[in-house]
Amino acid sequence: MLFRATPADMMKHPPLASSLQSFETCLLLIALGRLPSALASCAAAVESVIKAKLGKPPEDEVKFRKLIQEIRQLYPSLRLFDETKLGRFRETRNRVVHYGYTPKDDEVCAVELLETGFPFLEKCYSELFGFGLISRPGSGWEAGLERGVAEQFRVCREVYRRARELKGISCGYCFESLAHCIRFGLKAVTMTVTERSLMEIEEDLGGKFEHEQRVRQRIERAFEGPTWEFDCPICGGQSSMIAELDEAALRSKRVSVRRCMCVSCEMLVSDGHPYLADELLRVGIEVRSQMMKEFGID
Repeated sequence: MLFRATPADMMKHPPLASSLQSFETCLLLIALGRLPSALASCAAAVESVIKAKLGKPPEDEVKFRKLIQEIRQLYPSLRLFDETKLGRFRETRNRVVHYGYTPKDDEVCAVELLETGFPFLEKCYSELFGFGLISRPGSGWEAGLERGVAEQFRVCREVYRRARELKGISCGYCFESLAHCIRFGLKAVTMTVTERSLMEIEEDLGGKFEHEQRVRQRIERAFEGPTWEFDCPICGGQSSMIAELDEAALRSKRVSVRRCMCVSCEMLVSDGHPYLADELLRVGIEVRSQMMKEFGID
């Protein structure tokens, strides 16, 4: 459901399909806020892609640690991946699967997914099967993930890369736009005919527009600094994302978004979640120039 492409000759490597299915389950669990279970599914995806390359038969119940050791011996590029990180990821997965988890594990699993699970799985797909989850310059492949999901997968990885050294920050927020993107997509495929009809009637009568205008006014009153309207990268709403800019940064001729919210799909980035709004909106040079002119900054 979340993929737009799969690896070439996927069905010739049976566990490879299972790997993509496990990764899709991982993303769906992230959308539901079930991070420990998402980590277990990510580990299952890693396990299956390695088995697919090694040609392990279904009856071969080789341990996860042994699989990682075997594939690292065969592929020098995978040996470059930090072995200590892989050990922590594997141990966390074992504990979660065999002994369960508590809310305290949400942050632990968020870090393990972003620090090790996602990058190692992505490395395995690219090195073992020439398949990329997201597009990368010079890779020669298109994103395997559906475009919107691929972009938010990139966002969560980049936000974590920038925020991981900050003190007192819970890294679970890095998943917010990815989770919202998946939930928004699920609504489209799970909505009943009656719900869709009621929504269309409400839109025809102007109810949706009036509601969004009220939400817009509440947001603008709540935001303290200068604001700017963007198209929403999640739902595609035109000028529906209201963003509060960092006033001090503007005076220094820089554009930084403190927080934002879409009046249509209600995607929200709170203040205190560094870098997420900036990565989500990715203000281009032309828009920056327009902002400077609008706010009278030379």
